[in-house]
Amino acid sequence: MRKFINYALLLLLYSCTIPYDLETRYIVEAKLVDYNGNSLANEGFNLHVNAINSEIISRSVSDSNGIIRMIFPKPALQEFTFTLNKNATGNYYYKAISNIKTENFVNYKLVLNEIKLVKFNEIISLNIELNQVNQNKEVRKIEVIGDVYDEYESYNPIENAENSLDLQTYFTLLKNQNFTLKYSVFDYTTMLLEVNNVNLSIDEQPLTYVLNY
Repeated sequence: MRKFINYALLLLLYSCTIPYDLETRYIVEAKLVDYNGNSLANEGFNLHVNAINSEIISRSVSDSNGIIRMIFPKPALQEFTFTLNKNATGNYYYKAISNIKTENFVNYKLVLNEIKLVKFNEIISLNIELNQVNQNKEVRKIEVIGDVYDEYESYNPIENAENSLDLQTYFTLLKNQNFTLKYSVFDYTTMLLEVNNVNLSIDEQPLTYVLNY
């Protein structure tokens, strides 16, 4: 039976788009909690590398304390992303941990920080539409102050993240809350940076906010 399982795994990984070192096994361990910090016991998850729609490289179920352990062949990459996704009967939204490096594994094991998850029916989307009304102004930063669910987290610091010009205009929020939209606009006429705060609320429906600047 063991030989059959290993042969099936070999066939699966042979067809994968990501190369693996089949002689080396990695272990990833993490504690899973809900948004209120309660342990998620007996919840099944699949593990993907680099994309949620990529092949499943491991499956596991959390124990009574919310601890989950996954064993899988070592990806033949220097840096990669783990995506934890629900199994066929699960109710929790995915979480991706990016910028993981091979040197983060100690004796082939990586213990992640506590992973906070939310259910599909607990979250709703916020979309920011940028509407430039003054050609001399530029939005520099957008953030949401409130109960925000981050689907993507970085295990290692991302270099020059503060200097990135990519604006986040899509957010996943917990339903039924008041929150603050904070954004900064640089005015090339006055050469000043304006910081603005807008108090908003969201309920059970997706929200689109038009940001005029």
